[in-house]
Amino acid sequence: MAQTKTPGHMTIHHVTAEEHRVAIECDGSGKLHDGAPYENTYNFLFFVRDGLFCELHEHFDTAYAHENGPHGIRVNAVCPGAVDTLMLAPAMCHAAVPEGAFKGLPLGRAADPSEVTTFIACLPSDEASYQTGCVYPVDGGRTI
Repeated sequence: MAQTKTPGHMTIHHVTAEEHRVAIECDGSGKLHDGAPYENTYNFLFFVRDGLFCELHEHFDTAYAHENGPHGIRVNAVCPGAVDTLMLAPAMCHAAVPEGAFKGLPLGRAADPSEVTTFIACLPSDEASYQTGCVYPVDGGRTI
């Protein structure tokens, strides 16, 4: 039986081959604790319930960090919550979305894309050189 190559396996191969030393995975599912509808459109695309998708990424990311740390490769995952993009817009226009859809979030709103990308851009820097095997929710406090 042939071994299945996951996106993580392919990424690590590319990172090693190109002499880069950081692999960052961005998973749009975030961690769902109560399956709030329309909070994040990615959740419906991946049929995520109760944070399973992010939990699987956490398992793979920590495994990749253990396997590749000795080679100087750092592996981290970012799990954004709701981000104000064109992908979120159709869900927000749906009649089932309550008026105060973000009321339960400590920050009370969706993220601007730059708020997520700025965080991601920090991970390959020298300031984050000791970070590996971490899963970072960038979700406005949804998972606290």
